Amino acid sequence: MHDIGLQNVLSLARNFMESRIFLTAAELDLFTLLTPLPLSAEEIAVQKKANLRGATVILDALAAMGLLIKNGGKYRCPPPVSAMLSSKSPESVLPMVMHMAHLWRRWTI
Repeated sequence: MHDIGLQNVLSLARNFMESRIFLTAAELDLFTLLTPLPLSAEEIAVQKKANLRGATVILDALAAMGLLIKNGGKYRCPPPVSAMLSSKSPESVLPMVMHMAHLWRRWTI
């Protein structure tokens, strides 16, 4: 009999969280928005017509994941991340990430 364990089961159940945060950021094109200059959560919420609290939560999560840098209440996209995830970068993998976001929606019942 295979002993998977409680922590393994709980870990499996929460593994979607970072992925969903990342895919939402890609869908909002936050990495492109934050490439040229740092912006505050308020500025981003206005530009994206988003809820300020929700924007702050996702931005702080992205900073905790190492995908954004937060300094003085402003967020920016570091160059290595920008190269991979800005829609304006010739090396962008954003189309592949957007395909994965589409699969997320397709796999949801």
